[in-house]
Amino acid sequence: MTVKTIVLKGKGIRKEGIAAVAITPGEILSLNSSGQLIPHTNAAYTASPMIAVENEVIGNDIDTVYAINDTVLYEVLPSGAEFYGWIL
Repeated sequence: MTVKTIVLKGKGIRKEGIAAVAITPGEILSLNSSGQLIPHTNAAYTASPMIAVENEVIGNDIDTVYAINDTVLYEVLPSGAEFYGWIL
């Protein structure tokens, strides 16, 4: 099965933010102290359901990485949603 989208089941709230570092679609996100998006990497803290998604608006797929200072599309997912994600 070839996955072509990050959100597999459910519909979240689509939002935008600025990338503080390179972000891959499927990564769970957090906000840094400047309000920019970073990958959530600390297992000791609870993660919010903010998931970077592919930028299909300009034709990018799930393999296209967002660069530093790019506008990142992400979804805040509800309980029960399923997504194709990265575990670091």
